[in-house]
Amino acid sequence: MPYVKTDDIVTYYEVYGEGYPLVFIHGGWSDHEIWRPQIKYFSSSYEIIVYDLRGYGKTSESGIKKHSLELLADDLKALLEALSIEKPIICGRSLGGLIAQAYAIKYPDLKALILANTSPITPFSFSDKIRRRLEKPIILANTGIAHLIGVKRFVNLGFKVIKMFHGEKRISVKKDVLKHVQETLINLSEDEFFKLFNMFLTSTSLDFSEIKVPTLIIVGEFEPKVALKQAEKIKRVLRNSSVAIISKAGHFSNVDNPKEFNEVIVNFLKQLRFFKSQKILKFI
Repeated sequence: MPYVKTDDIVTYYEVYGEGYPLVFIHGGWSDHEIWRPQIKYFSSSYEIIVYDLRGYGKTSESGIKKHSLELLADDLKALLEALSIEKPIICGRSLGGLIAQAYAIKYPDLKALILANTSPITPFSFSDKIRRRLEKPIILANTGIAHLIGVKRFVNLGFKVIKMFHGEKRISVKKDVLKHVQETLINLSEDEFFKLFNMFLTSTSLDFSEIKVPTLIIVGEFEPKVALKQAEKIKRVLRNSSVAIISKAGHFSNVDNPKEFNEVIVNFLKQLRFFKSQKILKFI
């Protein structure tokens, strides 16, 4: 199995196809398996790299007490250096989108950025700052409940609450994806589960506006309205960016509607002249 030592962990990764490197970063509710529709579609034209974040899937757990987006960006940098990959296209969804932003700010050696179903890494408007402050007590309360009743019961209760108040399609329109999300969260060790929660309580000093590469922002049709508002805010801050809404899709738009998700990325890369006769040859 393909493993590589990256800093203080052993990272599991998979590589498919040949061509320009395209890296996919999974979110906090999944692992590398969530990218199967994209691996199958893009590996005929690209070198596809997927991997598990520290503590997820087949990657070892972290001995570090607190995680940060900067740390997870450093993990990605270490992996790409170990694989001798330079200037990739990076696509991250949800937490992976935040990691992708952190990477683009700290290590601007990439060609393009794709941010799927995510939010800005730092609040850059008054309403965003207020929302971030209001989220912290909720995260603290949920952390306390999870400690009290246990991770498994907390996850199962959380899905019942989401289904009751928001409907499952807010997360995904597919039952197997919902099952995958529950299993992923339940299978996380308690240490890693709470590191994920606590990471969102700490603010980052990274400046979102420093991202200069061409950027595509993707939102699912069934996500909360605030998701589209945040995507539009990102577009206003990043001049070389565009927004795409994936129809009939929730937070997991890459598997809810993989055909449209993949086509949106293809069109974005064609505009950057990454494609030539449906086969990538070089960056012109």
